[in-house]
Amino acid sequence: MILSEKQLHASVLEPLIGKPLVFDFKQPRPLGSTHFLLKHFEQKEGKSNSLKINARCNFQIFTEGLLLKTTNSTITQAIPINFEDILKFRVIRGEETINPFILSPMWILLKLGAPILKARYFRLKGWEYFINKMTLSIVSTRYSLLFEGDGYKFESQAKLFKDLPFKVEIEVY
Repeated sequence: MILSEKQLHASVLEPLIGKPLVFDFKQPRPLGSTHFLLKHFEQKEGKSNSLKINARCNFQIFTEGLLLKTTNSTITQAIPINFEDILKFRVIRGEETINPFILSPMWILLKLGAPILKARYFRLKGWEYFINKMTLSIVSTRYSLLFEGDGYKFESQAKLFKDLPFKVEIEVY
């Protein structure tokens, strides 16, 4: 079921995916994802309406599911996905290129044993460190979705999706 912007209120969403998570200061955790771009959309049941390819998307976490919100120009649409309907959820990290030049700050930090996730912020040239786009694939009983996102945000998104109450495949190349 693809919902329009006018249908996005509690009376419609609560029976499908529960209530939205509320931020807790005692145990802080993210309530949603960063943005992704929709690269493939396939609806298994009926062909009533579709989502636009290359639409900007993000996920909001609810107690019983995810709400995928897409925005294309001024049109906002949403798909509620119940956790029980998810068959396959896969996050794939893009290929990483690490090539610092000698005596650069990034090179020095790596030689001193700093983790690459910290050292990459001290590069002087763009070609010293680069990571390709991450890919997110979701197969549910109703939809098949494929997204691309910023590879630099892979660790935070992988952690967000690992905490969800279903099996998430995370692949690092």
